[in-house]
Amino acid sequence: MQQLAKLGITEQAVLELIHAQDCTWVAEAAGCVLGFAIADHAEACVFALFVEPQHEGLGAGSALLHQAEQSLFQTQARIWLETSIDSRAAQLYQRRGWQIETLLPISTEGRSAGPQDAVFVKHRPAA
Repeated sequence: MQQLAKLGITEQAVLELIHAQDCTWVAEAAGCVLGFAIADHAEACVFALFVEPQHEGLGAGSALLHQAEQSLFQTQARIWLETSIDSRAAQLYQRRGWQIETLLPISTEGRSAGPQDAVFVKHRPAA
């Protein structure tokens, strides 16, 4: 949560998102929250997927992404998400069959340009 707070995403904001969305999953072990995912069915997107850095690489992100995908594919043929193209998350999404659809413009707005974001898409597998 500290990493999220640096981005302006507070615990209160996350709780409000969880209560506002109909599909939220939390990964935990031994009473400790490892991460969470939120699917937005109205937008057909994985709205959020975060895993605490010390718990990355242990399968929590994959499990959360799988749950979000399965939920969205019940009603959507095409789903999407947005993330930085050079993040560990982008690597996870690509390993799980997500493809870059659009590279988003880098907006500096008086700041140094950060990593470029992209829209990733995935299509429901044929039955």
